Amino acid sequence: MSEAQINIQLKKFLSSALKEFNNKNFTSAIAKLKSALSLDPQNPEILYNLGVASCRVENYIEAIDYFRKVLELKYTSVDILQILRLISFSLIKLQMYEEAILYSERGLDFQPDDLVLLHLTAYAYDVAGKRETAINLYRKILEINPYDISAKNSLAYLYAKANRNIKEAYQLAKDAVAANPQNAAYLDTLGFVLFCMNDFARAKEYLEKAHAIDPKSNDISIHLAMVNKALENHSKHSK
Repeated sequence: MSEAQINIQLKKFLSSALKEFNNKNFTSAIAKLKSALSLDPQNPEILYNLGVASCRVENYIEAIDYFRKVLELKYTSVDILQILRLISFSLIKLQMYEEAILYSERGLDFQPDDLVLLHLTAYAYDVAGKRETAINLYRKILEINPYDISAKNSLAYLYAKANRNIKEAYQLAKDAVAANPQNAAYLDTLGFVLFCMNDFARAKEYLEKAHAIDPKSNDISIHLAMVNKALENHSKHSK
């Protein structure tokens, strides 16, 4: 097949794959992109889209492999920061937190105020047990964007877990719930902060709302059980 014929075939595969993407037929898109890759194994656009499609079907190991191949290319028109974000995200999904931090911090070396990378890094540090670093990163996010509700909620929750800065945690959690009153995670955080303030009745109110929205959440169930236990003990001692 001549180079001109290969290019025509590639355009057909990519056009067809894009249609499948738009229709959310990611498995079909992957098949078409793999056909295109067999014609041009080092095409950054094909590799990148294969990585994205693999993420959509939650095949994170394969996604990371495609993204890493893009990084290995000498020349690419693909946004490297976006590649680093997606690799970090995929590694977090695989619970490979230390490795996720390496990629997200690599991106932050290029763009220190990238909010997506900061969120990914903070979350990875938190679940890796490095709470103080996570707290500092969420503070940095709020310095860049004081209206970042997700960062407010996360910082409030970390403060509550550390049992410190509870007044600040309360205000942060209130802001998050005010911005999105039907978000179970935000209601859970506010309920947990109120529990830390020994305001058990109000804590139960918010946690029950959170549980009604997301009854399968293990964290919400645990926090609600803690509040119910505290109310039971309080009732016994007041008799």
